[in-house]
Amino acid sequence: GLGQFFAAERADLILHVRQMAWLRAVPDPREPKQGEKPPPPDRRSRLQRMTDDGIDPPMPPVLAGHRFLNWLFDAGPGMHTGQGLVPLSSAEIRAWQQANGLRLTRQEAQTLRELSQAFVGELNSASDRKRPAPYRVSEIDTTKAKQRAAQSMRDSLRAM
Repeated sequence: GLGQFFAAERADLILHVRQMAWLRAVPDPREPKQGEKPPPPDRRSRLQRMTDDGIDPPMPPVLAGHRFLNWLFDAGPGMHTGQGLVPLSSAEIRAWQQANGLRLTRQEAQTLRELSQAFVGELNSASDRKRPAPYRVSEIDTTKAKQRAAQSMRDSLRAM
């Protein structure tokens, strides 16, 4: 039903946000081999490195819920504190809503907070240069199947 559809969309949004964070991360430098001089630090993000190498980074498609991505990056995907980037708090989301004249439902605000948590968590973990991308080519076939299912769902809703 629709509940399963929205749960799948939320999972797709979280995957998309995690992939964005992974791409924005600056991987730690590799450890030099014994007796080897350490390489100069490369402060470029994965996204910058891929772009510089002419690679178009794979991004999971978002079939619905683009407003959540807009809200997340308008609010800032996280808050900068003395301890680094942390997820948006509920109070910060309420203040952002008020400043922008928005009234999110409780579920929308909760989803926005979950997306912030996913972004910050992935960004912090993705400094590990060996961390695999959240979205990999092996998942593309699954994504295409989801796209077909979503289109089928839209077609069914239009027919009602």
